[in-house]
Amino acid sequence: MERAQLAKRIIACEKALSNSQELLFLDRFDLAFLVLRDKITFQSPKERLEKAGISSAQWDESRVIRDEEGRFLIWLEHAITEMKRVKKLAKRNKTLKNEANEREMKALPRLKKMWPPEEGYKVVNEVYLVYAWGEKAINPRTKKGRRIDWMVYKDDVAVALVEVTTRKEKKGPQMKHEKEVKNIIRKSGSKVYGQVNKTGDVILIPGRVRTRIWRYD
Repeated sequence: MERAQLAKRIIACEKALSNSQELLFLDRFDLAFLVLRDKITFQSPKERLEKAGISSAQWDESRVIRDEEGRFLIWLEHAITEMKRVKKLAKRNKTLKNEANEREMKALPRLKKMWPPEEGYKVVNEVYLVYAWGEKAINPRTKKGRRIDWMVYKDDVAVALVEVTTRKEKKGPQMKHEKEVKNIIRKSGSKVYGQVNKTGDVILIPGRVRTRIWRYD
């Protein structure tokens, strides 16, 4: 079973575990996810299921034991290993996301100092490059759009774009991608606009406004 399929199955089966009635309809492999709920350690499939609260009357022992026991245990070991990998990856991604958010927020005081709100400037984060009609532009080479960390605008016209990153990260490929997205928009006959993720507002980005890269620890 491929990792993506297994990850989806893990999620589906964990949802089923919240309803005891649904457990009656799980096949022998899905029953393996019972151990993932409580991280139960057991000696045999029967003991494991019983420790998870499933009596022998609720499941067909022959589906798990006999000639299938070896296959079940091998699959179960793989499932547990994969669950740990998925959870570890999710934790790592969450950590990286939190660190990125912290770096982005470090830029906010500096942005407001350079472009004071009391002078009519608005500072917003998470801005997508879009066409005049609000559709997100997609780069056919990368199959992705472009999101910029910060935009400062006044009277519905952008005056600054800022990308926040680490001190060592190379931004060349990302800047190349951004340039290609802007060219795709212009070739359509539209000017380049930035759509604010939180409000949906569409702001004109003049050609003279280039993305600045600010680096933080």
